[in-house]
Amino acid sequence: MECLIKRVKQIFQSSIQKCFPTINEEAVVTYANMKFGHFQCNNAINIYKKYGKELNFENAHKVSLSIIENINENLFDDINASPQGFITVKISKDYIEKSLLKLYKNNKININVDMDEINDGNNAKYENVLIDFSSPNIAKEMHVGHLRSTIIGDSICKIFEFLKVKTHRVNHVGDWGTQFGMIINYIITNYPNYKEEMPELKSLTLLYQEAKKCYDNDKDFEIKSKEYAIKLQEHDEDCRYIWTKICEASKKEFNNIYKILDIKLEYYGESFYIPKIPSTLEILKDKNLLTNIGDALCYKSEKYTVPLFLQKSNGGYGYDSTDITALYYRLKVLNVDSIIYVTDNGQLSHFETLFELCKQAEWVDDDVKLIHVGFGLVLNTDNKKFKTRSGTNIKLINLINEGTERAKKDLMERIKLKSDEEKSYFDG
Repeated sequence: MECLIKRVKQIFQSSIQKCFPTINEEAVVTYANMKFGHFQCNNAINIYKKYGKELNFENAHKVSLSIIENINENLFDDINASPQGFITVKISKDYIEKSLLKLYKNNKININVDMDEINDGNNAKYENVLIDFSSPNIAKEMHVGHLRSTIIGDSICKIFEFLKVKTHRVNHVGDWGTQFGMIINYIITNYPNYKEEMPELKSLTLLYQEAKKCYDNDKDFEIKSKEYAIKLQEHDEDCRYIWTKICEASKKEFNNIYKILDIKLEYYGESFYIPKIPSTLEILKDKNLLTNIGDALCYKSEKYTVPLFLQKSNGGYGYDSTDITALYYRLKVLNVDSIIYVTDNGQLSHFETLFELCKQAEWVDDDVKLIHVGFGLVLNTDNKKFKTRSGTNIKLINLINEGTERAKKDLMERIKLKSDEEKSYFDG
């Protein structure tokens, strides 16, 4: 099997070397916006900035045209240069058809995959991988924003499983932190007999929204909520009881959606790592990688401006604490050689900072891959991010149900079912 992006990169590398034999420029090829093509080469802009005057080019567009002129390949149906200098290509239909026919003839179940091509020629080996995806928050219903992480993550898992690679499907659910102190405070305040009569947990999102209103508007409620969060961390019996009930109710709802989507996951919530945080922080302290900002224990990145807060000033732990501990556990206990995080692009710098700390702590070597697979946000009609606390989010279960009903209606209209038996199949 051929690694397509690798071949496209080789084609552009060859053309750049023919055009500019005196300069050392590595081809930069990425996936393109599908409106314009399948792949995109970005080198013309950089070449013009560095060598434009020396090479007598008027602009980056002229550089891109020169690169195109030196491409003599039947792999592409279409090659275009934008005014800015971006080159986009479309893979030929003939190539795609022949490749699919080859897959069919070989019987894809028995394809002999060249892992060196998949690794793009580096030393990494995919033998034991972990994909961190979906990851909804306990006490909140899954919303439309969770769909892409869930589907993309599952697709990546299926690829590795197809390649016979040991694959961990991890659901890093948000089941810890200040929000639980907030909900626990709300339940204890408003339902004093909660052990005998727990509030209806089918409406967890509404419960969360009401608790958030109190937290935002009542300073005493905010202070008390933070105290309950610490108590939960210290295994207070009442706090753990409420927390357990909330987690059970949420996971039941999550599993209903995963069953519909045919998604399989292992639950490793933030709470799983809480007991392991102190020992992980000690390892980092011993390597002199942490510093204090006020009374908080932090890691200051060399590249990114936002530090990791690994222990709060009140002694509590947050997302940064559990994320770095999860990384250590996955690398040193599960012994995975690759970890792939599937989240929105807004979290890229957070994960890059975690990866940087990991490398400085010498938890990884060149054979280990730490990867963030990002995607955009689902926006509302005002082009703003949906927020659970404001009640504006579209519930994922509602989206799935509506999509199912629309598909069913369209199918019934198109195929004009002839018998009651066929009709009952779709009703069932």
